[in-house]
Amino acid sequence: MKKIIRALLLLVFVIISIPFAIFLFIQSKFPRKPRPVRPVTEEEIGKAEKRLGFGLPGDLRAFFLGPEPRTPRRCVELYRLKSAVDEYRMVTKAPYGPNGQDWPPDLFPFADLLPGYALYDLSSGTVVIWDPEDLGEDDDSPELWDKSFTRTSMTLGQWLATPD
Repeated sequence: MKKIIRALLLLVFVIISIPFAIFLFIQSKFPRKPRPVRPVTEEEIGKAEKRLGFGLPGDLRAFFLGPEPRTPRRCVELYRLKSAVDEYRMVTKAPYGPNGQDWPPDLFPFADLLPGYALYDLSSGTVVIWDPEDLGEDDDSPELWDKSFTRTSMTLGQWLATPD
């Protein structure tokens, strides 16, 4: 009886594995070419600014309008315009800090740092890094919330051009 059950299980495994093996074979012989990313238009920038309630500064606008930048930084996902706007609206919609602190409204996320964000400071034009790991596990003090935002003196272009 055990031999029959084992044979049936093996048969089921083979039957299930065959389509997967065929799929892998096809993928290896005919790999998909990545679709080119469609550039952002001025119209899309205008719609995003309307959703945000403010205009994007020139260098941030150029970042989204330009070709998709390549960055040598590891663990960075640069946001496309829609994703950046969605992230900004999410963090500013309700208190985001561990003790109900509001997100600083002048800090606009343009990259996911896994964890945290690279932020564009709308008031100074410099990059700020937010690292939630700086908040600590046991102490949710308001001082730690403020310290979790590290200000740099780099512009957006400088930050993108600087390796880790």
